[in-house]
Amino acid sequence: MQNFTRRELICAGAMGCFLPTTAWAHKVKLPERFEPQLVNTRRGDWVKGDVHVVPDDFFLYFMLEDGMAIRYGVGVGRKGLYEPGEFTVARKAK
Repeated sequence: MQNFTRRELICAGAMGCFLPTTAWAHKVKLPERFEPQLVNTRRGDWVKGDVHVVPDDFFLYFMLEDGMAIRYGVGVGRKGLYEPGEFTVARKAK
């Protein structure tokens, strides 16, 4: 059995989001700006494979090469709730 790195699992999960399936279809349509999009962040300090959340803008960035990223709209609380910094996810729950 092959062991996968966390980065490989995240990349595989992100790619799975792009596969169209009717099982994932829902009636609610998100505004276009919250749909997954390929964007140029113009950030040289964000490394390929990193995940960055910008809570005040309600976006999550999954970094690719050369400052490119897949941008997802996320809900992470109200505006101004979080301070900038580096954090570790210690626990995940439904």
